[in-house]
Amino acid sequence: MAQTTVFNIKGITCEACVRTLTEALYKVPGMQFVLVDQENARATVQYDEQQSKDADVAKKIVDTGYEVVA
Repeated sequence: MAQTTVFNIKGITCEACVRTLTEALYKVPGMQFVLVDQENARATVQYDEQQSKDADVAKKIVDTGYEVVA
């Protein structure tokens, strides 16, 4: 079953950030779709919830050097 989640992210300042974060998020197991929006500082992701959880995606965002904002 696919899970879609929007993460608000602090630290997206340029197109290189968008590219870096997009590439990193596609490495999360089961990731199917990633849209990083620099203007609104968020990432919309869709992944197989049997392979990953929101916490896994949040950890990848943090590990890539950005901050997840509640």
